[in-house]
Amino acid sequence: MMRRPSFSNCFRSTAQKRKRMLSALVVAWVWSGAILPCAAQEGKAQATSNELSTEEADLMLNRGDSLLELNKPVAALSMYRGAVERTFDPCQQARASVGIAQIYTDSNNPDLALASLARAQHGFLACEAEMRKRIVVQAADLWLQLHYEDRAIELVERELDLNPGCTQLNSKLADLWFTGGHWEKARAQYTECIRLCPEQAHDLRADWISSLIQIEGVQGLTPADSLHDQFEYEVAFLSLPVAQGFREQIHLVLSMQGLHMAALQWAQTILQETSPEDADRMAVAHLRTANSAQFAHRPIDALIGYHEAIKSAREANDITLLAEALRQKGLFEKNRGNHAEALQAFIELDEIHSERLAEQSQSRGRERRQFEEQVLPVIDPFDIAAFELERAQASPYRSTGWPWIAGILAIGVIAFARQQRSLRSALHKERRRIIRLRSLVPADRLPSASSSPSKTDVELSTSSLMPNGEFIQTGDGDARSQSIQAFLNELDADLQNRIQFNIKEDVQFSIGPEVRVVLRNLLRGLVDITAEDRPIALDVEATAKSHWILQLDSQHTGASKAFEGLFYGKDALASSRWNELHAQLRTLTGKINIERLSPLEERLTLTLPYI
Repeated sequence: MMRRPSFSNCFRSTAQKRKRMLSALVVAWVWSGAILPCAAQEGKAQATSNELSTEEADLMLNRGDSLLELNKPVAALSMYRGAVERTFDPCQQARASVGIAQIYTDSNNPDLALASLARAQHGFLACEAEMRKRIVVQAADLWLQLHYEDRAIELVERELDLNPGCTQLNSKLADLWFTGGHWEKARAQYTECIRLCPEQAHDLRADWISSLIQIEGVQGLTPADSLHDQFEYEVAFLSLPVAQGFREQIHLVLSMQGLHMAALQWAQTILQETSPEDADRMAVAHLRTANSAQFAHRPIDALIGYHEAIKSAREANDITLLAEALRQKGLFEKNRGNHAEALQAFIELDEIHSERLAEQSQSRGRERRQFEEQVLPVIDPFDIAAFELERAQASPYRSTGWPWIAGILAIGVIAFARQQRSLRSALHKERRRIIRLRSLVPADRLPSASSSPSKTDVELSTSSLMPNGEFIQTGDGDARSQSIQAFLNELDADLQNRIQFNIKEDVQFSIGPEVRVVLRNLLRGLVDITAEDRPIALDVEATAKSHWILQLDSQHTGASKAFEGLFYGKDALASSRWNELHAQLRTLTGKINIERLSPLEERLTLTLPYI
C-alpha cells in the first residue's frame, strides 16, 4: 500500500528554515553595525597615536640637535634615546643614531660610536633627499673622525649615485680623497666640483682651486700659472681675511714640500695684499717673506724682510712679535757669518726676555716660599717597636716565590726521570729486537772484520745453476763500460718481450761488466717465473751523483715466492735456489729494498753505485 505524502510537514520545515535565515541576517546586521565601526575606530586611533609618536620623536630630535649645538651632550643624548623609543620610522631612527654617534665620538667612545653608525646606515634610504644628504654628510664626518676613511668614502659615493649633481656631496667626496692622500682622485673630483658649481659661488670655487694648488705642491710640482690666475680672480670677490687665509694655507704647504721659490712668490703676494695700516699683519708678512727668501737662497730679500719685520713689530709695540723677529734675524746672521749683527740681535732679544720676566714676577702677588730646615726629635725605641708590631699585625702574611720555584723544579725532575725511564725501556726493546733479527740472518751474510768493503774479488758460492736449471753467468766477454740504454737494447728477445722498459731518454750513464752480469742473471731468473700476460715493469732513475736506482715491479705471481726465497733471511730458503745470485747482488748493490705496493703488486729496488 503506497503512503501519501504529508504536505503539512513540508510547509512546517520550510517555515523553520526561513526563521533561521532571518535570525542569521539579523545577527550579521547587528555585527556589521556594531563591530565594524569599533574596528575602524581602533584603526583610526592607532594611526593617530602613530602620528603623534612620529611628531613627538621629530620634536625630540630637533631639541637634541639644539642641545648638541649648545654643548649639552647629556641632555641631547637623552632626547635622542627618547626619540628612538617613541618612533618606528627608519629615517628618524637613523637620524637619532647619527646624533648618538656624534655624542659618543666627542666623548672618546669609539666602540659605541661605531655601533651607532652601523645601526644608522639601515635607515638612510627611508629619508627624503635633503634630510638624507644632511645626515649622510654628518655620518661621513664621524667616520672620518673615527679613522675610517674608506667607510666615509663609500657612504658618500653611494649617496652620489642617488644625487649625482649635488655640489655638497661632490665637495665632501673630494675632501675625503684629499684627506686620504689620493691625489689624482682628489684632483679629478675638485675639477668636477668646479664644473658643477655656479660661477657666483666664489668662496667655494676659491677653496677648491686652493686645494688643487696644494695637490700640485704635495706631488712636488710647481703650481701652474693658470691656477694662480684663476685663484686670484675668485678671491677678488671675497673679503681680505678670507683671501689671505687661503694664500697662507697654500704658502704653508709649498714651504713644507720644499718648493721655496713658489712659496716666496706666494709670500710676496700676501705681503702686497696686506694693509700697511695693520702693523702686526705687516710684521708677520715680512717675517714670512724673509723665511721663504732665506730657504730660497735669496739673502738680500731675506735681510730686507727681517729688517722690515723688526720695524713693523716696533711700530705695533708687540714685544712677543719683536722677540721672534730678532731671534730669527740673529740665527740668519749667524748662519751667514755676520757675528756682529747676530750678537746685537741676541743682546736685544735677551733684554726683552729679561724685561718680560721682571714684569711676570711683579704681576704675581703671592708670597715667595723657601725651604726651612727643621730638626726632627729622636723617636723613642719603645714607640718604634710598637709601630713595627702594629705594621706586622696589620699586614697579612705574604709567601715568597721560593715554594713555587721549588715545586716547578720538582715537577721538572720527575718529568726528566720518567723520560729517562721510557728511553731506557725503548733501548732495551730495540736491543732485543736487533738480537732477534741477527739470529735470523745467515752467518755468511753477516759482515766480518776481515772483509774489506773495497774488495771486488769476493768468493762466490759453489752453486752454478739458476732456479730454472740454466747455468749462471759469472762474467762478461766485453770488459769495457756500456751505457744503460745499449745494455737494455742488447738483452735477449725473450727478456725484451717479458719486461716492460720504462726508461727516459735523458737517463744516460755507463755500467761496468760486473753490473751487467748481475742484472742479466737477475732478470733471467725473474722472467722465467713470471706470467707472460703480466710483464715486469723496469724503471731506472739517475737523480743522485753517487748512485743510480733500478726498480722492478711485478704482479702477485711466482715472483712473490722468488723474492721471498731471495731475501727472506733464512738459510733454508736463501741458500737453496738463489745463493749464487744473492752473493753477486751483495757484492755490487749498496741497498736492496723489497716492498709490497698492494695485495697484488711487489717492488724490488736496487741502489747501485756508478762503476
